[in-house]
Formats: sequence, structure tokens, C-alpha cells
Amino acid sequence: MTFLEAASAGVVQGITEFLPVSSSGHLVLLHALFGLQESELLFDLFLHLGTMAAVLILFWRKILLFLTTEKKLFYFVILGSFPTAVLGALFAKAFEKFFTQPQVVGRGFLITALWLFLGERFRPEEGKGLSWWKAIVVGISQGIAMTPGISRSGSTIATALLLGVEGSLAVEYSFLLSIPAVTGAFLYKALSKDNAPFVFATFFGKGGMVVAVGTLTAMGFGIFAIKMIRRIVAKRRLYFFSIYLVLVGVATLLFFGKMP
Repeated sequence: MTFLEAASAGVVQGITEFLPVSSSGHLVLLHALFGLQESELLFDLFLHLGTMAAVLILFWRKILLFLTTEKKLFYFVILGSFPTAVLGALFAKAFEKFFTQPQVVGRGFLITALWLFLGERFRPEEGKGLSWWKAIVVGISQGIAMTPGISRSGSTIATALLLGVEGSLAVEYSFLLSIPAVTGAFLYKALSKDNAPFVFATFFGKGGMVVAVGTLTAMGFGIFAIKMIRRIVAKRRLYFFSIYLVLVGVATLLFFGKMP
């Protein structure tokens, strides 16, 4: 992978991780268009670390609060992480296969488009807070979003809105919920013996510079995207992304294979 490819992937990851359009789906398409023959799943996980750093930078005060005084939100994050972990453990191999199948991505885009439309269309005028069962349902939606093409932020935010959670809290909870999910996914892949050489090269070889470019680019553009999605949810404009996803989903299915 070249520096240009790594930087391009970082831009795509940074913007699409927090805008509800599926970062993993766009990365699969980007790798396919670059002609990469093998899945870049572990490299993509480094990009996710970059966007997770964006969350830590923008939400560090809130994180300190829910680790100290606002522990209820901390418990909701832990509770919502369990369904994601269970689904990941049960279906990890199946999810990994999808990362080399652009047609799966196209279908995922269409599913996300419908999810966002429903979340925006049927959200109540006045939102409320979280509860334990809402946290679990949002966590299940995050687990489903391990499928490339189904947006993690889009599915979790839309689900929270459908459950009556207030808009700014839905966005905040979605991003905080990503921290244990991304950390767990990275450690699961990075600590496996098959990936250890790549991790070693990342920190001690010249491959590390390529990954660093992608990761830092993802972090910078992620900060920009977080600020943007906050304003979009507040203005109730999620349906714009539904239109985009329908277009890119149909285009993906037509370009990479026949329509289902």
C-alpha cells in the first residue's frame, strides 16, 4: 500500500465513520477500486483507532465525568457493549468474509438508508433519556453493523432515535459506545498469531509510516465529521444520507455485480 492509498483510506474512514454512511463499506469499495487483492481488515482497524482517537479528543471531558460522577452513562456503555461482543464472537468469520464482497456492501448501504429514514421519520418531537433496555437494543444494532455497508453510527443513532432518545444524547452515546467496540476488535485481530508480523512491522518497520499516515488522517477528518453529524442530527436532516446511500448502494450493485 502506498502513502497515497493510505491517506485516501484515512480520509474515507475519518469522514464515513461518523457520518452515517458506513466507513467499512466505503473502505471495501476503496480497496476494490485500488485493485488490492487481499482484505485490508487489520489496516482498516488501525484506521478505526484513528477515529477512536477523534472521539477521545472531543469527548474526553464527558468520559472523565462518566468514569467519576455520571456513572449511569458508563454502565449503559458497558451494557450496550455486551450484545456487540456476543455477535462478534459468534459471527466473526462470517463478518470477515463480507469484507471482500462488494455486493454485500451494496445491500448494506440500502439497509442503512432504510434504517436512517425510519429513525428520522418516526423519532418523537421531544426525546428522552436512556434506559437499560434501550442500551441493549442499541448495542444489538451496533453488532449488526459489523456487516460492511451497514453504518455503525447510522444504525446506533437511528435506533436510539426510534426508541425516543433525545438527539444529542443519541449521538453522544453512539460515539462513546464505539470505544470498547473498536478497542476489542483491534485487540482481537492484532493479538492473533497470523497478524502479529504486520503489527510488528507497523511499529518497528517502514510499514509503520504508511499506517501512521492513514491513522492520523482518519483522526483529523474524524474530528471534522463528528462536529458535522452533531449539527445534522440537531436539524433533523438524516434523510439526506438515505438518498445518498440509495444511490451509492444501487451503483455498487450495478458496478460489482447484478442486482439481487
